[in-house]
Amino acid sequence: MPGTTLTYYATVGLPQGFIEEKGTPVPLTSTAGMLTVLKDMVIGNNYKLNVDLVAEVRVEDNKFVVIDYQIDEYGIGDSLQEAQQDLFGALVDYLTSLERRENRLGDRERHNLQLLRRMLIK
Repeated sequence: MPGTTLTYYATVGLPQGFIEEKGTPVPLTSTAGMLTVLKDMVIGNNYKLNVDLVAEVRVEDNKFVVIDYQIDEYGIGDSLQEAQQDLFGALVDYLTSLERRENRLGDRERHNLQLLRRMLIK
């Protein structure tokens, strides 16, 4: 996708996997990288990024997971683009939710609202 850069940096895994509580083996293989989305990219719902967004990318169980640790939101998809769009939707939804409840927010949510207002502009 134009305006984005993906840099892979590690593949981690255990050959035997991990046995969950019900006895189903779960593979612990994950490819991770950093996704950089450049400032001014339009991300839907008339929002655009006001700052560069850097998120972690993982490929787990054939799904892409894009995680923004600054806000603690993530997106999941069958492709990197789908996961990125899912993350963007989650950020916009979270901003909208926080703005609706602005007078009743705790410290952490108030901080996230400030971060999102700096990150996303209409």
